[in-house]
Amino acid sequence: MKRVFYISIIFLIGFVTGATAMNIFRIAQFHHMRKEPHNIAEKIHSTLERELKLAPEQSAEVRRILEEARPQADALREKTKAEADRIFEEAFSKMDKILDDGQMKKLIQLHERFKNNPPPPPPMGGFPPPPPDRP
Repeated sequence: MKRVFYISIIFLIGFVTGATAMNIFRIAQFHHMRKEPHNIAEKIHSTLERELKLAPEQSAEVRRILEEARPQADALREKTKAEADRIFEEAFSKMDKILDDGQMKKLIQLHERFKNNPPPPPPMGGFPPPPPDRP
């Protein structure tokens, strides 16, 4: 009886440790990608090169196309970020009218914390599909 209990505890500790390590790794990868957005084009290129088994000429052309697209993607990223910032500023000014000073101060702290530490990326396989509508 004790043997089953100890084996169960060891299994549970291993499971929790593995799940925690996997999430730490994914969060670290996400933060690394955010800090080096230009490296994303290189990662895409190496994945395409490996998965599509590109010939050297194809690989060079794919790299050129990705490098050509990078400034447009960077501009879109900056534009989207600026637009999101504007939307949140507008929402905060509306909330300022209904929140007391302490709540508003806490909201600003939460917003700053979120900007500095965004949530982790979605699960590797993506989010699960929503449940089907039930009659």
